[in-house]
Amino acid sequence: MDSIYREQLMEHYKDPQNRGQIMGADVTEHQINPFCGDTISLQLKIINGVITDIAFEGDACAVSIASSSLVTEYIKGKTLIEAKLLDKEKVLELLGVELTTSRVKCALLVLDALQEAIKKYETLNPVLDKNLNSKFIPLTKDSNIAQAVMKYPAIAEVLLDYGLHCVGCFANTFDSIETGAKIHGYLDEEIDEMVERINEVVQFGE
Repeated sequence: MDSIYREQLMEHYKDPQNRGQIMGADVTEHQINPFCGDTISLQLKIINGVITDIAFEGDACAVSIASSSLVTEYIKGKTLIEAKLLDKEKVLELLGVELTTSRVKCALLVLDALQEAIKKYETLNPVLDKNLNSKFIPLTKDSNIAQAVMKYPAIAEVLLDYGLHCVGCFANTFDSIETGAKIHGYLDEEIDEMVERINEVVQFGE
């Protein structure tokens, strides 16, 4: 299995995703690994708290480039809240290969750039930052439908759009979002999209 991941790493090194520049990027962050001299420049386009586009440039080793490719592909389309949850363990999981201590620093260079970019963006956008860091706790697929709708009535429209017309029925006193969705034939990927949309409505009212 490790060899498969190594092949994937080399593919991302030879043909990295999201390498380049973004016209009109909202924030740019440069990071350097003092141990080996690797450099990464990360650019983010952010709309309503969602990273709609992300790109990187840099003069770096195969591990840094591959990690940057994998991380940027993973982060694209996620909210800032979700992006801030990305950690060392997840980055190494994406790479899938065992690294030496020095190579771990190479792999995490893009994570350092991402974290600093988000901090910089939130500093430059204090109003949005206040909204994003309020006491908003995202709903999950395990959230009870009836309780969620009672707390956030606006999400009923999202559930109805997805065909869950039993929003107000007795069964939803017990059903989670995942259970209700699977009863209607939704796949795991579709349920994740539904939950993401629900949280957008809860957080941003859109």
